[in-house]
Amino acid sequence: MLASGRDIDELKRSEQLFRTLTENFPDFIARFDRDGRYLYVNPAVTKAYGLPQEALIGKRPSELSTSDADQTERIEQGIQRAFLEGQPNEDETRWQTVEDVRILEARHVPEKDSEGKVVSVLGIGRDITRLRTTELAVRDSELAFRTLAENTPHPIIRYNRECRRTYVNPEFERISGIEAARLLGKSAVQIPGATAAVARRTRAKLKGIMESGVAAKFELAWTKEGKSRCWYVHAAPEYNADGVVQSVLTVWRDISERKESRAALARVL
Repeated sequence: MLASGRDIDELKRSEQLFRTLTENFPDFIARFDRDGRYLYVNPAVTKAYGLPQEALIGKRPSELSTSDADQTERIEQGIQRAFLEGQPNEDETRWQTVEDVRILEARHVPEKDSEGKVVSVLGIGRDITRLRTTELAVRDSELAFRTLAENTPHPIIRYNRECRRTYVNPEFERISGIEAARLLGKSAVQIPGATAAVARRTRAKLKGIMESGVAAKFELAWTKEGKSRCWYVHAAPEYNADGVVQSVLTVWRDISERKESRAALARVL
């Protein structure tokens, strides 16, 4: 009898600890019975539903949610899989809360008794809406960038921290006469047609931007095989999520004709 009392006390302490943790946790946490009905929900879940805890206990998600029926069915299938297989499973679902639609990384964990029988399933939903929205925004931004870069008349090159090319647009391929596959990964000191001095200056400029985080505009000029070329380069730092410069984007504008015209005018005057 004494041992039984200790077991009960231990069970109460465990349950108290469980509730202390879940009720102060930002994730959506719920416990389900074998029929997929709520046995427990933490405050994050009640807030999302806009209902008190007692209105949720004993109900299935499909009886309460205004989410897409397919999404709710996936949640309930995850719960049943945990019961049948006795193993955790994960899924990504959308959930209509009282405020908006949230994207959840849902995990269903079977809870077993001392004999290894699954007696309940713990559902843990981590809100990854912001993460997925950010990823989508990044994809949209990259798509917009490539649409612009690949249709501009100016050469565009992106360099990584090691000053190696990670992107070149079609115009740079055209003027260099070299396909992108052979240009990518190469160092900034390897500029098709440029002198070694110009290449070293370019690398120094890129390094300075990487270290300072400050954009720069500069001219690069060289003569090769009797032909003069002059470029006006606008180089801007690109930052990662931690605010660290991860690359430099450069836009090159050919000002050779302008330079030649000015030089010709100066000779006349």
